Amino acid sequence: MPVNTTLADEIEFRTGQASSSKRLLIYFIPGNPGLVEYYRRYLERLQESLQHREEEVIIYGASHDGFEFHRPSNRINQGSPPFSLQQEIHCVRSKLSLKAREVSNDSQPLDVILIGLSVGAYMLLETISWWQKQPTEQSLYSIKGGICLFPTVVDIAKSDKGRSLWPILWFPGTGYILSGIASCLNALWLLDWFTRKLTPGPEGGAVTAAFARSDHGIRQVIYMARDELASIKEDKWHAQDLWGVVHEANGNGNLNGKFFISDEQESSTTIATAPGAPRTKLYLLFGKDDYWVNNDSRDNLISARHGGHTTMEVLHNRPEIPHTFSLHPEHSDHVAEKTAAWIATLESE
Repeated sequence: MPVNTTLADEIEFRTGQASSSKRLLIYFIPGNPGLVEYYRRYLERLQESLQHREEEVIIYGASHDGFEFHRPSNRINQGSPPFSLQQEIHCVRSKLSLKAREVSNDSQPLDVILIGLSVGAYMLLETISWWQKQPTEQSLYSIKGGICLFPTVVDIAKSDKGRSLWPILWFPGTGYILSGIASCLNALWLLDWFTRKLTPGPEGGAVTAAFARSDHGIRQVIYMARDELASIKEDKWHAQDLWGVVHEANGNGNLNGKFFISDEQESSTTIATAPGAPRTKLYLLFGKDDYWVNNDSRDNLISARHGGHTTMEVLHNRPEIPHTFSLHPEHSDHVAEKTAAWIATLESE
């Protein structure tokens, strides 16, 4: 089916001071569907919020492999879609490495801040965990921070959406059936009308229509979502290396979480990574009642991991901001401004 040629598979903005020798790469990781066009408004607002930065800022995001609107020219994974969650994580790592090499300035080290939405936050944590073990990558760029927006990083199958969609996702042929329905709607000239009704916000309908017309998009979203439900369970990351937390035995022989408070405390504590290994600061922003997040699992994660190098926040005072915030201009702007404030904090340290 023909696809809207005005939509892009990659988005890049530059802001700040182009004449500066220092550069900051902000690398955005979409969720699922892995279409960067859903986040154009958010990234544009982020660009506006960072225009007074003293360094040159490069904001970059790319659709995941298999979600492309156009014939892919730089797909990382070999073969034909659909691709698994692990293959998409490999794609993110590879594209980050390539982009860092492209924009780096030999005279100054390149700082990188990752932003991930939904399952993109899971990919973000997996990428940081990988980067911490890659001396060659560390010599090229430093991941100073990771900002996780509406993150689905634990127990996704226990969420409201996870429970309700599980039977549909695991029904044989779901992707082919939905692709067939989209083709029929397109043949009847009803696809654009239907996607406008289906997609929240004033601009997302055109993206959804193009996604439905793409060669592999619907099958890719189903295949990846099924993999997410099967794979994203308990908190799998190293307490010390990723979260910046050590454990002590209490009087009952149980483990208590104790968080790194300062660099001085950190240097006097035995950690699992090699001496001097970098630790990235993390910010996690949760919706109040996100239908892709189990609240009990979220609260347990916050109780165990919040503090020190990791900041977690729940939007209790803004319950109206949904998981699909990027499709609503006012919510997208609010989250972009909050993101910019966190970036300013990271860059001031």
